[in-house]
Amino acid sequence: MFVLFTHGLDITSIKQEIKQQAKLDESTAWLSFFFVGLDELVEEYHVIIPRYDEFLQMAENEMTERLILIFLQKKPRTIHELTMLIQCEEKDIIESLSVLQTKRLIQEKNGKYYQKKNQS
Repeated sequence: MFVLFTHGLDITSIKQEIKQQAKLDESTAWLSFFFVGLDELVEEYHVIIPRYDEFLQMAENEMTERLILIFLQKKPRTIHELTMLIQCEEKDIIESLSVLQTKRLIQEKNGKYYQKKNQS
């Protein structure tokens, strides 16, 4: 603990490590799991976490991406449909769709988004 107080936390390194863990094991919601632990520290022990909101945003983004994939397993959806189903802002859906397209997990055709066939 003394090292933490005298040298502080390298939040950037922590964020990079959590993202790396998420890439290594995509079956686990690492970002969300990590955030739950941070939230417990804040709520129960009143620990002040630098850049807490960034970790919250990372966890929310991860969960939005997972929800989109679940809804696209059932059938293709438009941005509007996903916004209504997930009940968040359209810009957040668009951002998550972009990430999923970059990861090659989904594709868009005629305004509808599809989960790629090789995904379970």
